[in-house]
Amino acid sequence: GTLVDALHATGGAIEALLRQGEKEHRSLLRPHPIVLDRAWYFETLLPALAKEVVRFLQPRTPVPADELLQFLGPSRKCGATLRRLPDTETKLVTLSRQLLHSILPHMLTLQHRVRYGLLPDDLEP
Repeated sequence: GTLVDALHATGGAIEALLRQGEKEHRSLLRPHPIVLDRAWYFETLLPALAKEVVRFLQPRTPVPADELLQFLGPSRKCGATLRRLPDTETKLVTLSRQLLHSILPHMLTLQHRVRYGLLPDDLEP
């Protein structure tokens, strides 16, 4: 989907944040994006990821973009429009928030690299 594409997009805002995080020893880019500092994720990466999710949600819900950003971002404020949404749209927005605040931070801290000691470290796939 759009969020995974944004994480892997070359030259995008999220890649720039991940590269800066790598310089500050807060993230890794190889073998895949890995977040080493959860506080950095919530302070720096979450707002950029929230913007990507808002772009996905905009055509699917009548909530203004700034209100969605407040709800999905670090402030987590629920605006007046969000309180009046139908059930299906409420579930979509709430699931997006859970994705950004709990599922994605957990997944990005996992290292999916199996090491059997068969290849030297300088040979990366």
